[in-house]
Amino acid sequence: MSILSFPLAAVATALTVLLFAFGVRRLLGLPLSGFRTLLAGLIAFFSASPIILALGGSSVSRSRTTLPGLLFVLLGVVIALLVGMVFLVVSEALVPSGSLPGPLYVLRGLRQQLGRARRYSQITRILVRRGLLPYARGGRRSELATSEGRARLARSLRLALEDGGVTFVKLGQVLSTRRDLIPPEFISELSHLQDDAPQVPWPQIASVLDAELGARAARGTRPAHRGPQHDRRGQRGGRARRRRPGSGAAPAAVRREGAGHGVPGRPAAGRGGPARPGPGGFAGALETGRLSVSVRLLANASDRRHVTGLLHQALLAFLAAAAGIMAVLMIGLHGGPSVTRTVSLYAFFGYCLLVIAAILAVRVLVVVFRPPTYRD
Repeated sequence: MSILSFPLAAVATALTVLLFAFGVRRLLGLPLSGFRTLLAGLIAFFSASPIILALGGSSVSRSRTTLPGLLFVLLGVVIALLVGMVFLVVSEALVPSGSLPGPLYVLRGLRQQLGRARRYSQITRILVRRGLLPYARGGRRSELATSEGRARLARSLRLALEDGGVTFVKLGQVLSTRRDLIPPEFISELSHLQDDAPQVPWPQIASVLDAELGARAARGTRPAHRGPQHDRRGQRGGRARRRRPGSGAAPAAVRREGAGHGVPGRPAAGRGGPARPGPGGFAGALETGRLSVSVRLLANASDRRHVTGLLHQALLAFLAAAAGIMAVLMIGLHGGPSVTRTVSLYAFFGYCLLVIAAILAVRVLVVVFRPPTYRD
């Protein structure tokens, strides 16, 4: 029996934490990250038991009926949910959603950093093998004073560029054309990269193409050849086609004549709006005072959602204030039926209203503290 008790307790704890997380997210009414919601559920779960014991205490344990204890348990659970909501609001205020990279982004970045570190180690090994590492650290400057020293360094540099790959070979080819920047020994040595560069085996090129393009490189498709018939059809397609009698479309001349609805030189009113007035139309409208603007308030759906959200927030703030005032008044009342030896029914209702006011206030605050990009 003791062997099965631990897995059952673990499953019950996990389900309780998930229920707390679901309740916190539903009470806030906003989509939040799963990690923060799970943390809020854990905080609510671990704070529920101390809150219940602080509310009921020994008076509940000495009660003859189970109803007062059940009421305080429910109130403690709701207060624990409120604690989880407060944690989410504070976390949104301090670290807004989206300000930190997600775990997938961190893993992808770590993979890229490992790839760069592997490439850096390969370049370092090439420098050590070709004897260029002391030069990279600023040493052996005396060897550069002679022509033989510069020639040895130029040859080592060319071999290192060949070992580095295609990008470094291209860099050497570009440097070989800058006679105004580097000495003649380097120009002579790097010029070998123009026509005497080491060849890359085709299987290596094919593997890169397969990895980048996702298809077999050997099965390349040739561009389709367009014969003379296609060329003649293209030439005929550029000419004006004859229109058969009875076809649906009208000739271009008829369309041009009917474009202004019988008024030559004036464009017709398209679907985008009324026709533009002719010369002097705006001046005439200014003189006679016939200019008017038609504005439809809240014609856009996003504007309506924004105004509705503001009204909802104002209503929630008003309900929170009203519930808080009623809670203070009811907690201050004396007398009435008693739930326990120290708590009356009026005080218990005042505690409930106080928790409801706090939940409504937290729901308003979480919208205020969230970034504007996440409010919609």
